[in-house]
Amino acid sequence: MQLHNCGATWRETVPVHELFRGQTVWQGEVEVFDLQDHPKAKRAYGNAIHDGNSVLGRAALKQGDIKKAARYLLDAGKTPGSPQLNSFGPNMSLAKELLEKGEKNAVLQYFEFCRKFWSMGGEDLDNWTKEVKAGKVPDFGANLSY
Repeated sequence: MQLHNCGATWRETVPVHELFRGQTVWQGEVEVFDLQDHPKAKRAYGNAIHDGNSVLGRAALKQGDIKKAARYLLDAGKTPGSPQLNSFGPNMSLAKELLEKGEKNAVLQYFEFCRKFWSMGGEDLDNWTKEVKAGKVPDFGANLSY
């Protein structure tokens, strides 16, 4: 299959129910594809992998599927990075929500994946790892905003 002039492999169909202030704003299915060798998307590709998997993970969590949400978190961490992710680091909303549900192992593994692209975040990742291992939910600060 071709999408955006590159190879694409269908991964799955995900049901999504998007709420805003308790009201449904969109409900439907999202088709998830893996893109290969996109010539112009190197910068956006890393963000798309991370952000897309994070959104799907949060949707899975809202549906009560913690295992699926954890898998999406790990897939988000497998991004090759981007200028933004490499500098400011990833949004940690899904990681925080999973920790609040008691899912520590996937979050700790996700932190290790983040080290591969977020070299400037080593100190934050070290501190957050210590807190999670101590049974706490870290204050992710600005990493909940972008």
